[in-house]
Amino acid sequence: MSTTTEQADDKENAETDKVKRPTKRRSDEGVGGHQRLTNSKAWSSASRNVSSDHSGKRLRFNPPHHAVSTPQTPRSKRVTTLNNHRKAMDAAKLGNTLLNCGQHHNALKHFNTAVELCPTFSSFYSGRCECYIGMGLYTDALAEAKQATEVDSKFVPGYQRQAECLLALGRPAEAVKAYTSALEQSGGSEELSKALKSAKEISQFQLVAERDLHKGTSRHIMFYVDKLMNMVPLCSKYKVMKAEILVKQGKYADALTIVEDVLDINKTADALYIHGLCLHYSGDEKGSQTKFNRALDLEPDHKLTLAFLEASCQLAARKEEGNVAFKSGEYEKAYDLYTEALTIDPENRLTNAKLYNNRAAVCVKLGRLNDAIQDCTQAIELDSSYVKAISRRATCYMETECFEEAIRDFETLCKLNPTPENEKLLREATQKQKMSMKTDFYKILGVERFATADEIKKAYRKLALKCHPDKHVGASEDEKIAMEKKFKAIGEAHKTLSDPVERAKYDEELSQSYLKDLMSDRTNAQTKVNVNTRSSGTPFKICNILPQGDLDVL
Repeated sequence: MSTTTEQADDKENAETDKVKRPTKRRSDEGVGGHQRLTNSKAWSSASRNVSSDHSGKRLRFNPPHHAVSTPQTPRSKRVTTLNNHRKAMDAAKLGNTLLNCGQHHNALKHFNTAVELCPTFSSFYSGRCECYIGMGLYTDALAEAKQATEVDSKFVPGYQRQAECLLALGRPAEAVKAYTSALEQSGGSEELSKALKSAKEISQFQLVAERDLHKGTSRHIMFYVDKLMNMVPLCSKYKVMKAEILVKQGKYADALTIVEDVLDINKTADALYIHGLCLHYSGDEKGSQTKFNRALDLEPDHKLTLAFLEASCQLAARKEEGNVAFKSGEYEKAYDLYTEALTIDPENRLTNAKLYNNRAAVCVKLGRLNDAIQDCTQAIELDSSYVKAISRRATCYMETECFEEAIRDFETLCKLNPTPENEKLLREATQKQKMSMKTDFYKILGVERFATADEIKKAYRKLALKCHPDKHVGASEDEKIAMEKKFKAIGEAHKTLSDPVERAKYDEELSQSYLKDLMSDRTNAQTKVNVNTRSSGTPFKICNILPQGDLDVL
């Protein structure tokens, strides 16, 4: 009986020792930094874990000495943690290898595994950041870099990566703050100091470029944008800014090339908006609408796209209202509607060219030929191959006797649209230009061929006073040039016709010129001129074959 009792006591003591020994190991290994059990609930859990063996027999539990603060993490959990750490390090090592080979997607998978196994290692988040940077996903990369510094607030590469991502996203002011944090944590670094200085310069350049772009003053914008693109080649925002400037300059093909390269890497609402503008201004309405819809899918509140679509609706409405007013004969109303439409979208070159041409048609109906010529010129500047505008301007030049200008327009017209009708118009303009070179001083002064010297003097004084340059100081440059030209012609006419000798020579030359032109036009009719002499021997007048009042008696 005593032997049995002693065996039972020995067994009990052995089992008790079995419990105490792990407790001692937990106390020693607690230095590793694992979480301690610090409350009564945790104590109860630890008590339950060691209060019974596999057979279910209740064992004695002696709590540790008060000098030992709390029980430590179980050995099995520590072993698991160490295994996870090893696996995480292996995954990160493989991720780095793939990252160096440019396999960013595959590398990302391994860094994801590393983060799942050990979420408290900042370097693993930095690895994921590098992967996203390699894929051009700077927003995701920025999030990973921020997570790295949240895990370890002294992790300098995390702040540095944040700054790099912010620069690539076109947010240099925030990049300055990130570089400042990196510099503070590093204790001073020449490389980071240079990077901080560069970020400040980029921030300043961007402020100037955005200010000028919004104001519409594109004189120096391209200089700053090119500077920004050279300093931050990976920033899509600056490429989109350059494309927008090119759109404003009417260089749609160049802008389209840039924005398509951006969209191949990163589809943003701004890039899709510029892409839509390029297509719209190039005449592809359907394609532009698709791009605008995609931009709104990404950002339903994208202000630029919404504003442009609203302006497009207003432009189409005003243009149609102007067309209706023109067809109804309400020319003043049509003029006002076309003028209003021209202010809605100044960059819409093709549509505005049509609006200028339509307004020129209104000016012709109102008898304002000079205004019509100016509107046609505006239309041609916006669209150099606009046949209707070129034709209308040429006709207006003919009406205002600007034959040299009309000839140039008809020559252009024949190149763009070589039809028999256009070639005929060119011949007529050339013929009239030749005739106009024979200056009719009588016509300039507005007097008859048989006007007296007093009548010529009165006509000259009246016209000279009317056309004197001092009377047109506030006129436009074109009007000033026209009046100066007319004033000189009036002076030349008066000088010739007020001198009897010069007038006689001029009359003879003018008569011969008219006779030559008239005979040339009547060659097909086989006109014969018979000059009979009277018995007194004086020559017979030939006024019967020329317009009455255009020739003096020979």
